[in-house]
Amino acid sequence: MNTRLNNKIVLHDKVAIYVPCTINVNEVIDNTSYVNIVACKLASLFGGSTIQRSQGCYIDSNGKNVMEDTTIVYAYYNVNNEAVDSILDVAEWLKAEMKQECIGLELYKEFYLI
Repeated sequence: MNTRLNNKIVLHDKVAIYVPCTINVNEVIDNTSYVNIVACKLASLFGGSTIQRSQGCYIDSNGKNVMEDTTIVYAYYNVNNEAVDSILDVAEWLKAEMKQECIGLELYKEFYLI
């Protein structure tokens, strides 16, 4: 490791919440308000967050191929179990609020369907 990195702040973990651009599975919406809520929550928990526009594809419960824009909101942090409960609360709220079959969550270098 480069010695210039000694004594620098290192954040070992990453959390990412995937915010769909649809509601009720396939009705396209402007997800900006949801993205802002998630970004502000992660920033309040970890000191900052990043918003990345993306596209995704998945097979829904009826076997239909669904392609949609999505926004990934992520933050780097060090393990904090209280924050994990808050992250799960946000993901579960987002799923219910947007009437989704599931919400993608990256945590502990694994991908969860919430």
